[in-house]
Amino acid sequence: MSSSNDDLVHAATLRVKGTTSTFLGCAVYLERTGTLLYYPKAGDFDECQIDKSGQFLIIFEQLDGKNGMDNRIIDLASGDEERVLNVPGAGSLGHHDSGFGYVVGHDHYNQLPNATLTWNLSPFTRGPVDHIDYNWELVQAQHISHTNAQPGIPREQQYACGSNADRRKYAQNEILCFRLDGSLTQLVVAPVMSDLDARGGDANATGAGGDYDKSPKGNLDVTGRYFIWTTNLGGNRLDAFIVKVPGQLL
Repeated sequence: MSSSNDDLVHAATLRVKGTTSTFLGCAVYLERTGTLLYYPKAGDFDECQIDKSGQFLIIFEQLDGKNGMDNRIIDLASGDEERVLNVPGAGSLGHHDSGFGYVVGHDHYNQLPNATLTWNLSPFTRGPVDHIDYNWELVQAQHISHTNAQPGIPREQQYACGSNADRRKYAQNEILCFRLDGSLTQLVVAPVMSDLDARGGDANATGAGGDYDKSPKGNLDVTGRYFIWTTNLGGNRLDAFIVKVPGQLL
C-alpha cells in the first residue's frame, strides 16, 4: 500500500482471496470525494504506488512479455496513461520512489553504469542522471528512498538515498545519498555492516536464503534527517539502526 503526502489518496494491490492470491490490478481511494478507482492489470502485475502529490499512479507490470518489468503511469486527474516499455534506448524504471509529480529510480537501459535518474510525470520527460556506479558490477543504491520529498521545493534542491549489500570485494556496501540535480554529487553516510553469508535476516531462518533477503532496504524519515535500515552485523539476528544524515553537506 502507499499514500499521498497529505494522506488523502491511497493505492493498493488488489488480489484474489484464497489459495491462488492472484493479482487483479491496483485500487485507488480518493478520500476527498469518497471515490474508489480500479485499474485492472494489463499484463503480469507486480505492484503499484501513488506519488507524493496523489495525482499520479505508477504501476509495475510486464506488458510485452520480454525484458522484465514495464511501467504504466496514470494521471488520476485526467485519466491519461503513459506506458513505458523496457526496451533498449528507452528503458523503464526499476526500484524507485516518488516525489511530487516525479519519480527517481534505476533506468534499466541507460548507457551509464546502473544509472539512477528522475522522471517528470507531467508532462512525461526523462530527467538528468543523478547517480551512477563505478562499473556495471557494482550497485551502490539498490533500493531508492525519497520519503523526504517536500512540496513547493524544486526537485534540484532535494536528495534521495539508497543502500545495498554486495559480494564484490571492492564494494562499498554503504548508505549513500545524492542530489536530484544531475550533478552526480553523492554523500556517504554510514557502512551497511551486513554479511551475506551470516544467518541473520534470512527469510527462512536456515542460513540458506538469498542475498536479497539480507540486503538493506532502508528508508529516510519524512524530514530527511534520519535513515533507518536493518543489518545482521555478521551474526544470526537482525537489528535496526538509525543514522543522522548530514544532508546539509549535499
